[in-house]
Parts: sequence; C-alpha cells; structure tokens
Amino acid sequence: MQGIIHLWSLDATEPHELTTETLGQAQILGCGSVLHLLRTLSWVRTKQNRIAESSTKLWLVSRNAVGLERMQAQSPDSSRQDSSTRDSLAIAQAPLWGLGKVIALEHAELWGGMIDNPEVADVLVEIGAAIVSGEKEDQVAYRDGQRYVARLVKSDPLAFDGTSLSTENSYLITGGLGTLGLKVARWMIDQGVRYLVLTGRGVPSIEAQRRLDQLEEAGATIMVANADVSDGARMTRLFQEIEEKMPSLRGVIHAAGVLDKEILTKQDWGRFRRAIAAKVEGSWHLHTLTRAMPLDFFVCFSSTASLLGGLRLGSDAAAFMDTLAHLRHFMGLPGSSIDWTMWADDGMSLPSQEDGKFEDNDWGGSDKLAEYTMAPGIGLRILGTLMRKADTAADAVQVVVLPKDLSYLQGFYGDRIPPPLLSELYRSESVQPSGSSDFMEELEKIPVEKKRDHLATHIQSQLNRVLGFAPSQTMDLQKGFFDLGMDSLMAVEIKNRLQTSLGCKLPTTLAFKYSTPSLLIDYIATQILALESPEGIVTESKRAANEPEEILNKVKRLSEEDLEALIDEKVRF
Repeated sequence: MQGIIHLWSLDATEPHELTTETLGQAQILGCGSVLHLLRTLSWVRTKQNRIAESSTKLWLVSRNAVGLERMQAQSPDSSRQDSSTRDSLAIAQAPLWGLGKVIALEHAELWGGMIDNPEVADVLVEIGAAIVSGEKEDQVAYRDGQRYVARLVKSDPLAFDGTSLSTENSYLITGGLGTLGLKVARWMIDQGVRYLVLTGRGVPSIEAQRRLDQLEEAGATIMVANADVSDGARMTRLFQEIEEKMPSLRGVIHAAGVLDKEILTKQDWGRFRRAIAAKVEGSWHLHTLTRAMPLDFFVCFSSTASLLGGLRLGSDAAAFMDTLAHLRHFMGLPGSSIDWTMWADDGMSLPSQEDGKFEDNDWGGSDKLAEYTMAPGIGLRILGTLMRKADTAADAVQVVVLPKDLSYLQGFYGDRIPPPLLSELYRSESVQPSGSSDFMEELEKIPVEKKRDHLATHIQSQLNRVLGFAPSQTMDLQKGFFDLGMDSLMAVEIKNRLQTSLGCKLPTTLAFKYSTPSLLIDYIATQILALESPEGIVTESKRAANEPEEILNKVKRLSEEDLEALIDEKVRF
C-alpha cells in the first residue's frame, strides 16, 4: 500500500453553524480518527518488525483550515486572495494541522503531508510529486488554482511604545493562578491596571495566594474564580459575575492549558481530548462570550509547537488558537495568538498548566531548559506591544517568538532535512552516519566481556545530556523515557546523537519503540552492534577455560605412534 488519504475532516460543520457541540464532534471526526489510524499503523509496523522507511504515507486533506497569511504563493500572481475563503475559515479543522506536525516529528516514516482546499487532481499531483521526485513540501494550500506553501520568515521587531491599559476597566487572565499567569498579572498591575479577574481550575496554592496578597497590597482589586475554561456553562456564569461585580471587561489573555507528555501512539481519545479541551473548547467559549464586547485585545498564549510540532507542547490545540486569532481578525474583532518559545524562571513553559505546577524533570534540568528559554522581561515587552496593536494591526494576528540563534534545532533534526517551513530561517548542517566514530573506535579496544557495559554507560550519558541531567547521573533503566521527562523533540535528538556517535543509521521511532533505557540498550547492543550478550560471553569464557583440559584428554587417548606422527607433521609445517 503506497498511502492513505484522510478526508473525514471535510465533513466538519461549516464555521457559521459551529457550536461547542459540533466543535467537539469535529475533533472526533478529524483528530480522533487520525489518532486511531496512526495507532493502528504503528501497531502493524511493530508486529511486522519493520524499522525501515515506510512506503505507506499518510496524507491529511482539509478545506479552508489555514489562513493564507501563513502561506507563500508559488505562482506569478501572488496578490489574489479568495475572500470567500477568508470569511469561511474552517476553524474546526485547524487542530488537524497541529496534529499533522506532531506526526511528522514522531513518525516521519509514515508522514506524507497536509493539503488544504485541493481539487482531486491537486491531491494526486502532490502525492505523485512526493513519490516520483521526492518533493518535501508537506504543508500546501490551494486557492483559486494557485498553490501556496508554508514558510516562516523573520520580521522586523515590533516597536514598543508602551501599553494602553486602563485603570478603570477590568481584564481577564485564564490560567491566572499559575506561575506564568501571576507573572503577567503582576506586570499588568505595574502598568496601572487596578481590576483583574484570574481563573484556575482549583483553589490557589500557598505560593499563589502569597502573590495574590501582594497584588492586592499594591492597590489592585482581584476576583479569583474557580473555573474550568473548557466548561461552557461555568464560563457563562463567570461572565455574568464579572458584569455584576467588576468594571466593564476590556481585554482577555487566555493562558490556561493542560500539557500531556505522552506520545501519540500511547494515547486514547479520552486522554487526547482532555489535553486539548482548555485550548480548543476554552478558546471557543471565550470567543463567543466576548464577540459582542468592545475589547481592546484578545490574546491567546499559543506555542511554537503549533509550527514545529511536539505533542507535549500542545501542537494541535495551539493550531486552533492561531486560526481563531485569524478568524477574529477577518471578523473585525481584536485577536492575537503568540507562538511562544519557553519562558525562563520557575520551570515554566508555554502554554502554561492551569495549576502552575511542574516537576523538575518536566523539561529536563536547568541546563537543557537554558537552550530554549526566554527572559520574562522580553516576553512581557512583546506581550505589551501586541496588546496595543491587537485591534488593528494585521502583523500582530499571529506572532512567533523564537531564539535568534536556531542552531539548537540541529539536535532535533540531525541528519534529516528540516521541514521546508524553516528553510528561510535555518539550514541544517548535513550529518550523515560516517560508519566510524571516536566512540566506536574506543569500543573496539574494550575487551569483549566489557563492551556491553561500556555501551550502556555511553547511552545513559547521551540520555542524561538530552534530558538536561549530569552526564554521570544514574537513572532507573526500567523507567519510561517520557516518565523521565523526555518529549517528542528530545526523542528525535537522542536518536540523532546516538546515530552520530555510533556511526550507523537508526530508525526515527527509536525512543518511541524502545521506550526505556534497558530496551534501548538491548536493542542497540544486539540488533545494531551485534555485541555478545552477557550469557554468551560467560558461556564462551567457560568453553575457553575448558579447552586445555579437552586437548589434554585427546592427547592421552593417542597411541605413541600417532603422537609421534602428529608432532612430526607440526614440526615440518
């Protein structure tokens, strides 16, 4: 079988008829069916023990799921744009594009691409180009017969000219009881805001309450609401409470979310849906409840995972928020989505958990985190600029925040060519397995009975580096990688690191298929390097130790004539 074309998302409800219920149904139809399909394909490949590149590719087809502002025309006339497409941006299909980027990262061997709004002939052309010419474009959209591809380009820095926050109005921050939400709240108070509504799914922690007390001591009036943003009825009541108890609402910052570190093939639909509910359904509730309000800004805290993939970062849900910001802009409403890189301090990443609690190993150690993080001051300045521009500027609808130096991506892509999306910003240094490396030369000099232990130490060291721990730190060899703090991008990085140090090709699904240190060590030792097992080494040693005694017994059984003949033969030789 050459490929699978997924068309179910085309049956999603039209945007003007969308409700919370039909939005949920669309996620089952789109992401739910793809998740089931992916798990089935992965199971089949595992049963067949196939680690090579697959000839079966998965293609996802959508209709008007992306705005053309994010695409680049590949035709002489790039000025035309279908206004009917703008007005009917199919936001219910947007999470499918985020999910596709996760599949591209976690299961590159199965990935074909995503095509938006194609004719039948366009689909066949795209698939044919991928098969015949090795075309690598995996994010393509068609409008009025023109082909567009996705590119991330550098923009001029947005000028920071202060914020226009009001002292007389109130502002809502979802996820406001988490570390990041409280940081934003503190900044807004410093900018002169006096009325804030902060939501969370539980009561404030001791630390959160301490910070809330500090905000009130600074002269602010804080309404704390126990509210799950994905619960439409609860959010309706909350807005009624705001109307009754607080000054008029003039701005929304949606920072609530739930992160799930499990890989796609280990998730069922219930778990997947819970992880995206706050971002997908929550964003939709906020949109419908504020649609008639004269807001100054409506800002969604999205993630670079929306573009780069990475389930743990909420790629599918982030894609929904990005598209919602474009939809609001088309409707003449304020709307911005910020695809954040991770923020420094407090072990937080974007988007934030509602309870604000992250374990130390959630993102590895501090050394690993430092490669990605952004100083809070920089993030808050960007936020302030976008809040001021949110009601008018087209360039503020979706903004991606990445480190200036993207060389860290080399660890994720290794010898693989980065997605075309990044071709304007980053080019990978080609790293092909050389067949020889310093480590392999070192391993050759190790006695056979010690090779496996030496390999195990090397693999643990590489795992520690990727996870951000000290190279010599011990780890539970039976514990799953994703319980140790690994995410999708780290899984790609460990595959690339080991591939380079071992000088041989490794499967893209390495960390997913061999998901504990013990399984990984055993696979590389036996299947890749063909090292003797400990049992084999012991047996060989015993056999070698017994050889002199066996030879002596044979000699004793020889007659004197046979022994003399044997000695004469050896001497002549």
